[in-house]
Amino acid sequence: MQVIPLPRRNHSCSYLDNLRACFEEYLIQEITNEERAILIERGYRSFGSYFFRPLCNGCHRCVPIRVPVLKFEMSKSQKKLIRKGKEIRVEVAKPVYSEEKWDIYLDHSRRFPQKEDLPNKDNFIFSFYNPRVSALEFSYYLDDHLIAVGITHEGTDFLSSVYFTYRLDYASYSLGSFSTLQEIFYCKNNDLRYLYLGYYIRDNHFMSYKSKFRPNQVLLSEQKWVDFQDAKGNLLVADDPRFSPQATFLTNLFKGPDEGTTNSDKAHE
Repeated sequence: MQVIPLPRRNHSCSYLDNLRACFEEYLIQEITNEERAILIERGYRSFGSYFFRPLCNGCHRCVPIRVPVLKFEMSKSQKKLIRKGKEIRVEVAKPVYSEEKWDIYLDHSRRFPQKEDLPNKDNFIFSFYNPRVSALEFSYYLDDHLIAVGITHEGTDFLSSVYFTYRLDYASYSLGSFSTLQEIFYCKNNDLRYLYLGYYIRDNHFMSYKSKFRPNQVLLSEQKWVDFQDAKGNLLVADDPRFSPQATFLTNLFKGPDEGTTNSDKAHE
């Protein structure tokens, strides 16, 4: 595994108003599925070879959330959603870039006018269509028309949902929730234990919907996943959980007690 630590930046929070955000950020090449699993279990997210984890002062409201899929129970509204989308065809394959997918991404970006950064095609390709990164692409078709695309990473016993984008003309299908259900079905059909949904943020409706897939678990500290809600939606911990990781140099997670310093450690000193 080759790790390049990136300078920590303090910037406006993309999720909550009037707050500042700071992330622990790395570029990682040649990562194995086992190493990726260790990072995901500790609250890291990744876009291609870019890995990050929030280290904000005094907030800690970006909370990793996952679904233990073997226990998952669909709600009445989710069953209705599946019935409504019964004509949608889902294909799962290795990611392949196309201009059509970039157009969908641009269309979907209009949902977030408050974002400071403009969409960038090179970043889009680097994040989701990097041939060095092992990933799966979920493509959604209606009447043979591509309407949505989801990018995921598959590990030995998990699927991690990375990004989902759709054509706004089809918003009535609640495609974000529909795609999460499809990823849960994929996990069940392929004997995967968990679907990682990224960060749950109670006070951001773009992020809080993730708690509707139940039962679920949240990560509150470095290695402490706890049950958050049961299948009926009953809270098992506080309704406003906080994730408080300790700042650490990432490669220390993979060292044994007698191992020496790696090249990436020296670069960080």
